[in-house]
Amino acid sequence: MSQICIVNVARKGSNSEKILNILKEELDVSILNILDEGYGCSDALERVIFLLSAQGDGEMTIEMEKFILNNANSIKDYTILEIGNYYGFDDWGFGPGKKIINALGEGSTLIFSPLSLDTLPAIDYSSLYKWVTCIKEV
Repeated sequence: MSQICIVNVARKGSNSEKILNILKEELDVSILNILDEGYGCSDALERVIFLLSAQGDGEMTIEMEKFILNNANSIKDYTILEIGNYYGFDDWGFGPGKKIINALGEGSTLIFSPLSLDTLPAIDYSSLYKWVTCIKEV
């Protein structure tokens, strides 16, 4: 089984970076931060966890949108961990996740249920660790 690649846009000191560090400790993963200048894509995209911050009702960062559109044919198996503040939004949960699923289409397989993780007022660590435990079994 190939190693999981975490595709992310974690900025220094962000909740994304804190969660990314937990994933690195708990799982055998490689990291691809698409904010890094000159990042390269390779066959490491066979198994992917998309770690992304929700930007509002169903929105994700421009960088993540471009990455998905440019690499959809390379991604075989994936799941989604989206984080953010979901309080007060009309479409709670999996807004960006739905866009990823639609963009990847039938050429890729969703290998585990996405997690929409609330990070306000604090990161929901309990849900995160439960999800990670399940990912280990996939």
